[in-house]
Amino acid sequence: LRDLAPMAPIEIGYWDIRGLAAPLRMMCDAAGVEYIDTQYDTEEKWFDQDKPRLIQTMSPLANLPYVIDGEKCVCQSTACMVYLG
Repeated sequence: LRDLAPMAPIEIGYWDIRGLAAPLRMMCDAAGVEYIDTQYDTEEKWFDQDKPRLIQTMSPLANLPYVIDGEKCVCQSTACMVYLG
């Protein structure tokens, strides 16, 4: 995993299921990287609150899963794995 250990925790966002974010969480756990696990249990929280905020401030292509690392926002499971890998 990239050199994330000494940095501030990254944020991983996905629905409140294992799904496509599970490998991202496992990668961080295996590497001992601290992360914030944001899980969405309602469509409203994602579609009405966080997605519009991410589109305006970080990524015009915001989608789930996502990884936020400082000022960078990477979306889609494969892109997130490549970024973390």
